[in-house]
Parts: sequence; structure tokens; C-alpha cells
Amino acid sequence: MKYSLINLLKHIEYLYPNLFIGCLALKEFLAYRIFESNGRSSGRLEKISSVDLGINDLFVKVEYSAINYKDALAATGQAQIAKKFPLIGGIDLIGTVLESKTDKFRDGEKIIVTGSGLSETLNGGYSEYAQIDSDLAFLIPESISTRLAAGIGTAGFTAALAIYKMKINKQKFSNEKIIVTGATGGVGSFAILLLNKALSEVIAVSSKNNCINYLDSLGVKDIINPSDIKDNESLLEKALWHGAIDNIGGDILSWLTRTVRPHGNIASIGLASSHDLNTNVMPLILRGINILGISTNINRKISEDLWKDIFCNLTNDDIEKVITRETSLKDLSNHFDRYITGNNYGRTIIKIS
Repeated sequence: MKYSLINLLKHIEYLYPNLFIGCLALKEFLAYRIFESNGRSSGRLEKISSVDLGINDLFVKVEYSAINYKDALAATGQAQIAKKFPLIGGIDLIGTVLESKTDKFRDGEKIIVTGSGLSETLNGGYSEYAQIDSDLAFLIPESISTRLAAGIGTAGFTAALAIYKMKINKQKFSNEKIIVTGATGGVGSFAILLLNKALSEVIAVSSKNNCINYLDSLGVKDIINPSDIKDNESLLEKALWHGAIDNIGGDILSWLTRTVRPHGNIASIGLASSHDLNTNVMPLILRGINILGISTNINRKISEDLWKDIFCNLTNDDIEKVITRETSLKDLSNHFDRYITGNNYGRTIIKIS
């Protein structure tokens, strides 16, 4: 008798009902997966089984995920984020451990996974269940709900990492002017909150006039509209900022190099405007400014320390300010375009189950 893979697994489960983790190997559930067709990626919601998840040492019931710019790029085919297909989307994954095959986590504990190849080479958080490598997971303290942890997600972690790298590069924060571009996005929003905790004077760069009240609620001292930043062919301009966190790239990042004060740091995080950087060496050799590349691919000890600091420093009210939308897995695809067109602000979290 010939069996397809799924029928073969059903036959095995019938003979050995306790073989599969959580006894859910063949139960169908919802997942939003990224596919490739004619060199372009796209996403769709479909029913899968745990056979599609692969095997790892943590079996997780996913409770929340979120939408990041990277997720929108992958789902809409605006950029080739996924490196294998089909792949479950979502670079944030927050949920409860149903079964652990490691001493690192116990059944019932809440975990968060951000980045780490999710939605690139590994199945991500847009699924009701997940198989996760425990080396990628971090414990959520009991004082933080999975909903609030999703509100932080990759955005909050990236903002904290930017400040950490600036700090180890001798950046001072207390009573210093720190400018944040792309200020209404998730990373920008958490950067503002965390900089306020460090007693910085935060200046936001944003073109969204409808978000003035939102930025005020986060604690910015001033808002600059990018349209008020004039093109200047000078190699250096008046030094204004002690440091900067940039989510935009392109001309704005170039402008920052010319206007950051001597020995100030620019944390380069994103490319919402452009991946280009046209600048000159004068800010580097005359003012000694530093451009710090921010990649979340860092060692686990630093990540653990950062997560502890984030959970300790941000209050529930802080996180709630940044959560501006909550939607469901079934409605997920209706929200990506806002990220592509730049019409989103704050964090959109996804209630999975």
C-alpha cells in the first residue's frame, strides 16, 4: 500500500498515539505563510498541520505576534525577505510553552522570540502553534502579559540595542539632545520612551502632522518636519545634536552626519526612505562622529541583559501608548499596505489565539 506523507503520519499516529509532541501533529490550524511565484513573494492564510512546523525542542501555543516593516515587505513582495518557501511569516512570536524538551524552559512558561531568522529561514509567529529552538527564546516575566510583550517585540528590542551600543561608545544621555528619525514607527516610539527614561531631551523627526499628540504623549520636546530640512551642499553644518537614532537612511542620515555634535553617535537602524548614504569624511575626521550599525544578530548574554532592562524600565502604561492597533490573524493581510505606504504609527499587534 502506498501512502502520501500526511497519510503515512496519520497511520503512525494511529499506531503510536503518544509519539508526537503535544499530540497535535495532525490537528489543522491557521498560519499565514509566504510563498514564491515567478521570483516574487506573497502571503496567504491557510490551514496547516504541525508536520509543516518541523521539529524543535520547544512546542509553543502562539498567543500574539505583531507587524513590522520587514513583515509587510515579505508579505507584499516588496522585498525578498524569505530565503526559503513556503515559510510562516512574522518576525515576532510570543506565546506559552506547551511542551519543552530542554531544561531551559518549563511547560507553561511565557516566551518571546524576535528576529533570529524568523520569516527569513525559520517559520515565524503568524501561526497558532510553533516549534522553536530554545536558544532563540527569552522568558517573559510574570509581570508582563503576552499582549504587552508583543507590543514591545522586535521594535522595542532594536531601540534598546541602539541605546546600548551608543552607551558603550561613550554616549551621554542625561540632559543631552538626542534626535530620533522615523519617530512614529515602532522602533522610533520605543527609542523616545527609553531615551526619556535616560533623561534625554528628545527631538523627533516626523512628517505626520496627525501624530503630534501621539509624539507628545511619548515625551518629545520638539518635532521637526523633514520638509523643513533644507538641502545643503556644505560639508559640515551647525552642530545641533549630541546623538541620533535613525530609522530613515538616505538624505536624512546624511544630514545627521553633518549636524551631530563632536564625538556624538548616530545609531543607524533602518532604511524607510533609502538604503543610500551620500556623505563626506569631514564629520568623521573633524568632529569625530560615529555611525553605529545596529543589527539584532548579537550574542545571547547581551540579548538576555537587554530584555531584562526593557521589562524593568518600561511600565505597562508606556507599552500601551505604543500599541495603536490590535487585530486578528484572519484580518492580518488587511494591514500590510499601511506599512508600505508609511501611513502607520505605533505598533500593530496580532492576537493569534
